[in-house]
Amino acid sequence: MPIHCPTKIESLTTEGFGLFDYSLMGHIFASQNGIGRLADERIYQADVAQRLAAAGMATEIETPITLVHKTFAKELFLDLVVCQRAVYEFKTVSALSSNHVAQLLTYLYVLDLRRGKLVNFRSSLSNGLILVLIALLFARLEEYEIACWDWQEDRGRKIGTECCSVRDVLSGS
Repeated sequence: MPIHCPTKIESLTTEGFGLFDYSLMGHIFASQNGIGRLADERIYQADVAQRLAAAGMATEIETPITLVHKTFAKELFLDLVVCQRAVYEFKTVSALSSNHVAQLLTYLYVLDLRRGKLVNFRSSLSNGLILVLIALLFARLEEYEIACWDWQEDRGRKIGTECCSVRDVLSGS
């Protein structure tokens, strides 16, 4: 199945993604702190992109991915691509679900990337974001790891790790 994406995104190592991600998470926290936790996803998307651009980081919002099979075409959109190195999926929901994880996994899978981050700006945790780092651990997806972090006052505390079969998540099992 041909996959078209106008942006070539570099696949970072775990350490490389961690360092890169750390360099921009302050902007994501500042966005939530400045706007609050009740705005629409596109408001955060535009605000974070503007903050990153002001800091000299190239950003793309709503980057299209087109999947084609014979006469069928499906277009997907990446919420945020930063410096052609990292994919971020933003949500504003009361709780993340396996569908949200599956959405980011789909993006990573079709782009042959190993890491991305799911950010929920509407976390019910007091003064915090729920961040899910998704790292695809094995070539072409058999297992992945989800690590959930509770961020309060810019200090992270790992609240859980779960390893699952990608087939289980994508099938909703």
